[in-house]
Amino acid sequence: MSSVQHLREFISQRLTAAAEEIFSEFEKTIVQYEEEIGRQRRLLDISWKPQIKLHKVVAESISRTRMEQNQEQNQELNQEQNQEQNQEQNQELNQEQNQEQNQELNQEQNQEQNPSTSNRAGLSSGSTGPQKHGAQEGSRWHCCKDCGKVIKRSNLRYHQRLHTGEKPYSCGQCGAAFTTVASLKTHQRIHTGEKPYSCGQCGAAFTTVASLKTHQRIHTGEKPYSCGQCGASFTQLGSLKTHQRIHTGEKPFSCGKCGAAFTQLGHLKTHQRIHTGEKPFSCGQCGAAFTQSSDLQKNQRIHTGVKPFSCGQCGAAFTRLDSLKKHQRRRHTAEK
Repeated sequence: MSSVQHLREFISQRLTAAAEEIFSEFEKTIVQYEEEIGRQRRLLDISWKPQIKLHKVVAESISRTRMEQNQEQNQELNQEQNQEQNQEQNQELNQEQNQEQNQELNQEQNQEQNPSTSNRAGLSSGSTGPQKHGAQEGSRWHCCKDCGKVIKRSNLRYHQRLHTGEKPYSCGQCGAAFTTVASLKTHQRIHTGEKPYSCGQCGAAFTTVASLKTHQRIHTGEKPYSCGQCGASFTQLGSLKTHQRIHTGEKPFSCGKCGAAFTQLGHLKTHQRIHTGEKPFSCGQCGAAFTQSSDLQKNQRIHTGVKPFSCGQCGAAFTRLDSLKKHQRRRHTAEK
């Protein structure tokens, strides 16, 4: 075979191979275009015909997250309410004590002003007012050995429950126990649904006065609980305690499997899903499941095309905050 024929055969083989590579690239490009067109059509369908199922899943996911937050807030609110109830009970006891003491002092003053009606033996020169009052206290008053308060004998048993922890009044429906009848009645409203205390501004109703007062701070803007370290203020005592853990480093909620600790109960529950594999937040569009509602929201932006994070310098928009930060580092700063 001559050199010319070899050259022709070589050129023919190279042209054939080049043609095959070109056609292969064309096929890949066509497939990519078809996939992109299909994706754009799905986005248009979502934008113009949003599925009810997707919104339902989102609502259920958000509702579940709010339930977890409400559980923690209810625990903190119950602590705050118990403190307020104890303060009210102590105030009532002190008022009763003051009334009894004033009555006895008035009786003594009347006896001194009307010696003819008093016991002259008890008014001898060796007797004094405090001694007489102490004798009367011996029959009607008692000093609590635990806290030193002077308590009316008829209220002594009730007062001692604060120290002993005795709870003789129990709920017939769930078995929860309480120290007073009033506390039991307040609890039973959870089962009956009764909410006798309503807000005069928005009409929201509550089971306790303490809950109503906490709610009304939304309208008044009152934040009576302030942090002594940074000055941040809050409407609830529980919120202040949670905030103060930032300064103290306290993490009372720990994972029983790996020992990781957290400042809030909600954060612990989210972490535990790593061990259990639970993914309660699922996308109604693609079926992807997530452990956190925030991850579900990020996923949904892929389907809806929403890009809430925009660059202030060039206007480029992104679906994720980390993508925006990466863009700003690469495009507008020297950092890589």
